[in-house]
Amino acid sequence: MARSSYYYQPCPRDDRAERARILEIAETRVRYGMWRIHTLLRREGWWISHKKTHRIYVEEGLNLRR
Repeated sequence: MARSSYYYQPCPRDDRAERARILEIAETRVRYGMWRIHTLLRREGWWISHKKTHRIYVEEGLNLRR
C-alpha cells in the first residue's frame, strides 16, 4: 500500500453558503430547475460549477418537487 494512500486525510467540503443560497432561490422560485438556479447564481457572482450545483440540488431533494 502506498504511503500517500495510507496517510490520506479527507477534507470535507464547506459549501454551506452555496447550499443556503440554492435553498433560498428554490423557495422563492418554486418552478425553477437546477439550470435556472445555476444561471441565477452565476449572474449574482457566485463562482460555482454546474456539477456542484447539481450535487447540492439532488442532496437537498429539490429534484423531487411537483
